Amino acid sequence: DRFDPPMGQFSHEHVQTGDKMSLPRIFWEAITLNKAEVPWLFSVSRVDGVTKERVNVPEDLAAAPLHEVVGGPLDFRAPQNYVFLPWWMMRALGLQPRD
Repeated sequence: DRFDPPMGQFSHEHVQTGDKMSLPRIFWEAITLNKAEVPWLFSVSRVDGVTKERVNVPEDLAAAPLHEVVGGPLDFRAPQNYVFLPWWMMRALGLQPRD
C-alpha cells in the first residue's frame, strides 16, 4: 500500500485491482529518450527456466491462469530490476514475490 497514490489522484485505493504497475526509473528514461507516445503499455509474462513453478492459488482467490498480462505505469519508483504488480496479476501469472 506504500504505492497507493494520495487521495484525489488517479488509481487511489485501486492499486491492487487495477492494471497499473510500479516500474524502475530506467523505463521512464527510455520513454523520454525515445519520445514514446501514449498509451504506454507493458507486457509481463512468465519466463520459462527463470520463474519458479506456478504457485497454486486457492480456488476462491484464483484468477484464470494466464501466461501474460498487460498494464500501464503507475509510477517509476520501483528499484532497478524490480516491477511491482497488483496481486491479481501475480495470482493470474502464478508468480510469487521475487520471481
